[in-house]
Amino acid sequence: MSVWNRDERERAYTKLCEAVTAASEEKESLFLARLCLLLMEKLGDAEKFEGILAQAQLQSGKGLTRSAQE
Repeated sequence: MSVWNRDERERAYTKLCEAVTAASEEKESLFLARLCLLLMEKLGDAEKFEGILAQAQLQSGKGLTRSAQE
């Protein structure tokens, strides 16, 4: 897996922000959920996805619930 350089990451972040804004506030959650589903499929590794999901939850202050850890 390649690591993005700063410019690539910045460009991707900007495009993501623009896409979320274009989706509108009402459809923001739906857009992000669909994007995550597409990225999960592209990743093709359920175990790796669960690790990434846990990392995102911890970084956003939402630790895993007991059922999600099992």
